[in-house]
Amino acid sequence: MTPLQSPYITPGMVFGTETERRLLDALGSPDDSLKIVHIAGTNGKGSTAIFLSSILHEAGKLVGTFTSPQIYVYEDMFQLDCRPADEDTLKAVMQEVISCMEQHDIHATQFEVETAAAILLFKEQGCEYAVLECGMGGTDDATNAVHKKKLAIITSISLEHTKFLGKTITEICDAKAGIIKDCPAIISADQTEEALEYFYPLWQEGNILMHNPVKIKNILDEEDGLKFKYNYTWYKTHAHGWTQAGNASLAVQAARKLGVHGEAIAKGLENAYIPGRIEVIRKGRREIILDGAHNPDAFDTLYIYLLGKEDIRIIYGCLSDKDADGCMEALSKLPAKISVVQPPSPRAMKEGKIYGICSKYFNDVTVYKTVTEALEASTEKTTAVCGTFTYLAEALKWTERRQ
Repeated sequence: MTPLQSPYITPGMVFGTETERRLLDALGSPDDSLKIVHIAGTNGKGSTAIFLSSILHEAGKLVGTFTSPQIYVYEDMFQLDCRPADEDTLKAVMQEVISCMEQHDIHATQFEVETAAAILLFKEQGCEYAVLECGMGGTDDATNAVHKKKLAIITSISLEHTKFLGKTITEICDAKAGIIKDCPAIISADQTEEALEYFYPLWQEGNILMHNPVKIKNILDEEDGLKFKYNYTWYKTHAHGWTQAGNASLAVQAARKLGVHGEAIAKGLENAYIPGRIEVIRKGRREIILDGAHNPDAFDTLYIYLLGKEDIRIIYGCLSDKDADGCMEALSKLPAKISVVQPPSPRAMKEGKIYGICSKYFNDVTVYKTVTEALEASTEKTTAVCGTFTYLAEALKWTERRQ
């Protein structure tokens, strides 16, 4: 489905939790009946949410998961027991939220509507747990309006959205840490030194648990996914990219904090489906990689996955607020050819600017109008479509037509 339209939906972004809280209260405070796990961070928060939800599902818990942005279809953002919500069910809940806004004269952004709809959906469907991914930041994110959190999780933090969150890692940490409200918290220790310095006093005060990545050993990225050892136990997941071992082990730590142990954890990790994050699709001799990576840290992970491959095509585009220079520099040592595509978004960086940045790091750079056109022209053994989630659905459809 496409998002419903209403004159009560405010365009653009508005920061703060007041409108969201007012909307939730008008809906009967559905968040009060849920055990909420709230996740913030720069990279890995969507994957951690999916891993944890899959573990809870395997433990027999009914779980709702709200992540953004959409990867392939709109319903992907609203998961019930690790499956996208039914379109008609979601549409009915969306309409319920909009009708409430009209009745109470509440004007909210699309993201605020989606957040309220997700929470109401999970409550109406009888979910015990709700796993919520922050949209941006933490303190002033709409998802932070909820009451009664069971657990807060903060994944790795790097510079992002500096126009809104702050110019330094410390300022961004402060924004992310705003989700820690009257609940225990787990912080990924896969952080920069500056971020660790911010969180260390909170750890000393006993307010947070620092997840220790040193306990992750023997990470093997094989054809069918990752295998790794964490706390003396081997785990397997079908996800690729070495950082997913950190996200998965963070979910393990969170699950244990919630009282889940044993076989449910191993099954949850193995059965989790992580879309659009170094998602590998093999077609004969070719390998198509769909990766929504859009900042230099995430591109470092993509670089490591591609390292050692020789026949590489990178299809790249990004939104205007992204560090395209940093992303291309992260891949610059690869023997790759670049296909530039301007994403289908009003926030897209213009193709001419993307071309200029890519040409600083690579000799073979070509501009294409669409991802489909770029994929049709690609003959390389390995093709990675990356830089933004906005065109991954188009890329996936291309691979499905080529089955």
